[in-house]
Amino acid sequence: SAFGSSFKTATYPKASVSFLPLKAMDMASAEISTLRIRAAIGQSGQQPGAFDKFTTYGAIRAPEGSGLSPGNLGNQNLKPEVSTEIEFGAEAGFFEDRVGLELTVWNRTVKDALIARQFAPSGGFTATQLDNIGELKANGIDVGITLNLVRGEDLSLSVFANGAYLKEEITSMGGAPPLKVGGSYPRYRNFIKEGFAPGAFFGPKLSPEAIPFDTDRDGAADNMTVLLAYFGVPRDPTLFANGLVRILNKDGNPYSPGVGGAAYYLDHPIGKPMPDWSGAFGLNMTLIKNIRIASLFEYKMGNFYVHNLTDAFRRQHPTIGRNIHGPSELEAVLLDPASSAQQRADAALVWAKQYLALSPYDGLNEIEKIYMVRWRELSITYDIPSEFTSWFSVGNASLSFAGRNIALWTDYTGIDPETNVYSFGGGGTFGNNFGVGIDAFGVPISRQYVFSLKFGL
Repeated sequence: SAFGSSFKTATYPKASVSFLPLKAMDMASAEISTLRIRAAIGQSGQQPGAFDKFTTYGAIRAPEGSGLSPGNLGNQNLKPEVSTEIEFGAEAGFFEDRVGLELTVWNRTVKDALIARQFAPSGGFTATQLDNIGELKANGIDVGITLNLVRGEDLSLSVFANGAYLKEEITSMGGAPPLKVGGSYPRYRNFIKEGFAPGAFFGPKLSPEAIPFDTDRDGAADNMTVLLAYFGVPRDPTLFANGLVRILNKDGNPYSPGVGGAAYYLDHPIGKPMPDWSGAFGLNMTLIKNIRIASLFEYKMGNFYVHNLTDAFRRQHPTIGRNIHGPSELEAVLLDPASSAQQRADAALVWAKQYLALSPYDGLNEIEKIYMVRWRELSITYDIPSEFTSWFSVGNASLSFAGRNIALWTDYTGIDPETNVYSFGGGGTFGNNFGVGIDAFGVPISRQYVFSLKFGL
């Protein structure tokens, strides 16, 4: 068993019921052709990995001799998480099913959620350990409509659209402190924290003053006189990371990281990586009986945030970055002996409010609220007539062309809003800890075109 020694059996009961009012009441309607009302309740779950309950060690070699290093802490109390969901819905067809509507409202509670938890490193085990510490509540609405616009022998056309609303909240951490996705690596700003959506982004917030600089390090925001004095000579923007730019502390009061300790990033929520709304729309068409066309678009929007870490490196990193036009222009002004103090000060303000990122301001100017619509697929299929397939002694044949990820419309400034530095789900530290919405160290989703010939004997 993958479960701990104190757990033996997992059961996931389910039940569902549906009701057809028109048939039950022997009613006929010219407008309503079909109607179904349904409800369901059930449980499902996720089990820990086969070896998560065991304490493990790894072998090491050193000039002083062989030894062991702590691996997995182990947990004999592991048990599967249990997700209980209740849903109500309805399906209806109108005007001989030319119009179809579907609606589902659901509510889900996940108890004993499996989360990779960090235990005290003083025990010698620094790796995260899977533990049943969480409770997650979620609810949503799924809606869809299908319109059969044309039904003919030589032409048929239907269009469809659907949408799904999702709201999630971590309601309990079982007394555990907030957990950070990605361990101690500071760049990733996803956290597991009570009262927020799983994987929510947290990071520093820029001080709201017109001049969020403290170049003289007196603990107060500079005025223009002080700022111009500082930029009376060329300045390297890399120095801004040394506590010169003011951010907010946990009480919402401004201070510089170099004057008063570390930033309280967990007190500044920025957004969440899962959109409020997602869905698809498209069409299906048949022409002259044997030509079939299908097109699919997908969208995500509404409180949808992506961590644009790739561009943070491109614009901010002093050795591997600075290959974006805007930051390069500002850097040139800041380093140019011929520029004026006012020009350098203006460039510095733009730098702080739009481009400053990475340590010690990880998350600042990096996490974007976006929308996206992607033309996911277009396919055209030609069913070869039987009088031609008989020449080759085949029963049926078709020739098709398909394009995938054809186009993208978005206000996202990074590489691709759907790329992610880690795969989501499937266990492991990052899968279980909701490491999503992180655009880093990847390439855009590829555009593909496929031609195929299929036949049956």
